[in-house]
Amino acid sequence: MTSKLDASTIFANRPSLWDVEAPSVREVLKLTGWYRQKPFWLTETGWESASVSEAGQATAYSGLLGDWFGVNRDWVDKVFFYELIDPPDSSTFGVLRADGNPKPAYDALRSFAKAHPNGS
Repeated sequence: MTSKLDASTIFANRPSLWDVEAPSVREVLKLTGWYRQKPFWLTETGWESASVSEAGQATAYSGLLGDWFGVNRDWVDKVFFYELIDPPDSSTFGVLRADGNPKPAYDALRSFAKAHPNGS
């Protein structure tokens, strides 16, 4: 699920070949000297429940959080999910429905936060 962030690719150190195989974010940060030198925030990430189902959205959120904060991957400092609440008649990326009722993804995020109260 998160291979585009930290996978190892064959042309990681050869930017001229990145159009053949795209590097991971970690590889780009390493090559440019930014890896672990500055905080890295993963922003506006998420899954649209209309595309993957509400249960699928919750599973994806739990998987991403477990992958990044349940194991020793300490180079991602913060994750921001897009978005909190679904706007009426629009996208369904929110963890709350347009009427404010929680989706399963809300419960997944809340459970993870309770299990990791200090961000560990």
